[in-house]
This record gives sequence, C-alpha cells and structure tokens, in this order.
Amino acid sequence: MVEDSSTSLPGPLQNGSVYLVVVVVLAVLAALGAVFALGGSTDELLWAVAAGVGLSVVVALTYQAGRRFGQPHSHATATAAVIFGVGLLAGVITELLRASEILTDAEIGLGLLGAVVATVVIIGLIGAVDRMTAAG
Repeated sequence: MVEDSSTSLPGPLQNGSVYLVVVVVLAVLAALGAVFALGGSTDELLWAVAAGVGLSVVVALTYQAGRRFGQPHSHATATAAVIFGVGLLAGVITELLRASEILTDAEIGLGLLGAVVATVVIIGLIGAVDRMTAAG
C-alpha cells in the first residue's frame, strides 16, 4: 500500500530535509527547556546542547533508515519517536542515578547501553514481523 503523504503533512514538511531539521531543532529545544526549567548551570546547558544535537542526529538517522528499508512515513516517524523517547528517558534516568550516587558512571552507562540495544532489537523484530506478514 502506497502512502500519500501530501494530505497528511503541511506543505513545508513534505520535504524530507526540512522534516529532519524540524526534528533537530525540537530535540535541542527540549534539552535547553529542561535545563532552564530545572535551573541548571552553564556547564549543564552545554551538556544539554551536546545531548540534544546527538539525540537529534540519532533520531534523524533512525527515520532515514526506516524510510530506506521501505517503511512508510508514519512508521518511520513512529520508530524515530520511540528512539527520541528512549533517549529522553535515558537522560532522566542517568541524572537521577548520578544524583543518588548508588551506581558508578560506568555501571549507569552499561545499563543504558543495554536498554538502547534492547530497544533496537525490539524495533528490528517488529520490522521483521511486519515484512513477513506483509509478504504472506
């Protein structure tokens, strides 16, 4: 089934590169907004900008990979949104665990890496099942 995105998206967002720029800007603004809302320092603000840019690159690459592997726009957007949510949740969990000083940074990093790998595996399995059911 071919998806007609011309009716579901505003005109400027029909261009893929404009869509990705919007995602990047939203990710950076979300990181900056969180720092301002929580009264963070300049050092935390710089970390937030770096994390926002990094997360937006990952989200954009996830969207592009989904489109490249044949996902319709809506599925690629949903996959990118899941990755965005996992990234934001990872940031919150990291900050909470670092503030509690229960785990070392290495232990936190390994746990978050495991969560990200599990998310990627689950998304891959969903994609594989989707392809098998669509072909049958």
